[in-house]
Amino acid sequence: MEPTTTWTLRNRKAGWAQSWQWTGSLPGRYFPRVEAGRYESTTVATCGDVTLEATHELRVKEKTRAGTVSKGEWKKIRKGMTRAKVKAIVGSNGRDASTVGKKTTVTYDMMPFYRWSHVVYRNGKVVDKEWNVAHD
Repeated sequence: MEPTTTWTLRNRKAGWAQSWQWTGSLPGRYFPRVEAGRYESTTVATCGDVTLEATHELRVKEKTRAGTVSKGEWKKIRKGMTRAKVKAIVGSNGRDASTVGKKTTVTYDMMPFYRWSHVVYRNGKVVDKEWNVAHD
């Protein structure tokens, strides 16, 4: 049985809400373009007789060139570099670090809105990198 999910994004200050609905585990949907600000995200998933709801407060920040990785900076990142060295090049620690086994993947935001790159570390040193993950 596939779950049915409804996701609602609400901006109380601006007085609007938009909802999306899909069946299955993955919607194939990306976060919509919205103005910088605070939002409420509510997801309701129903599978058979079970319904679960989760609500989160979100803060969307505007990306700036100063807070993102450029192609030139990304090209300077080499295998074997430490995370501190990458921070010195990019200007930030990145975000959303996830660890699987001995590898840690760190996300570095890019311009424009819905783009980013990944740098993969093992034992604190770069072992791989990906440019332009996602789409716009």
